[in-house]
Amino acid sequence: MVETVACCLREAGLGQIGLAHLTPEQTADWLMNSWSGALTPMKASRSDEPLALFMLTIFRS
Repeated sequence: MVETVACCLREAGLGQIGLAHLTPEQTADWLMNSWSGALTPMKASRSDEPLALFMLTIFRS
């Protein structure tokens, strides 16, 4: 999964999203770790707040 996300990030260009200091692989790994980190407290608390925070911090609108 990380390699698939890294491939997408390679195509998108990390400079456009302010992550030029990371490789696509590092960025993909960070993104997947963040996602996994949100899932654990979400399941434990039976609340979607951790997932909502993840979405807010990763995908600003």
